[in-house]
Amino acid sequence: MGRRLKAKKGRPLKKKYIFIIILVLLTLISVQGFMFVERNLEPALVEIANTYVKQMATLAINEAISKKISEDFDDGGVLNIKRSADGKTQLISFNSKNQARILNQVIERANFELLKLEKEPFEIPLGQALDSNILAQFGPKVPVSLFPIGFAKADITVELEEAGINMVMVTAYIEIVADVRIVIPFSSDEAVVSTRYPIEWHLLQGEVPNVYFQGSDGRMSQPPVSIPVEEMTEER
Repeated sequence: MGRRLKAKKGRPLKKKYIFIIILVLLTLISVQGFMFVERNLEPALVEIANTYVKQMATLAINEAISKKISEDFDDGGVLNIKRSADGKTQLISFNSKNQARILNQVIERANFELLKLEKEPFEIPLGQALDSNILAQFGPKVPVSLFPIGFAKADITVELEEAGINMVMVTAYIEIVADVRIVIPFSSDEAVVSTRYPIEWHLLQGEVPNVYFQGSDGRMSQPPVSIPVEEMTEER
């Protein structure tokens, strides 16, 4: 009778080979995961981050404007209203001194608030990118950072609106525009943060002369003022 062939037992894999195999598998899974996020979730995350940043920056700027206006309007507003001897309104013009003072102080404060946001990154749940109400608060947190770009700009505009028979509401607005960069781990994007805040208003009675209107839309404005972020100093 022939000899029986005995099957040789295979040597068990060494631990280092098992570790290498696991590491390779994890790397492949991670690469596939990043590709999935980049391909499917990145646009949604950028859009969500864009919305969050605009909301937070707008709120911060509006609070800055409100605070500065309440502090500084004791020294007078931005509008001069000229009336005739019989009390009729003849002309509305800017108070250049107060305008420059308010614009510079508001912009300085707004820039300061934006720099504070830069130092305080926030997080959004990854589940929000899946467009699901159930999963919106689940998943790892994605850090989002905001960085101001260049100069913040401001302008003061005036609008006239009919408020009844021979009555006009004159409202002065301060408009602030700031460019920011939004950064998430997978991408970055640029956005424009803009806000419009009423700072002074007057209800005028009587006929409204054409001299009010410096344009067909009833708006008059001054050249925008900007302050470099680099030159902004923290308010004491």
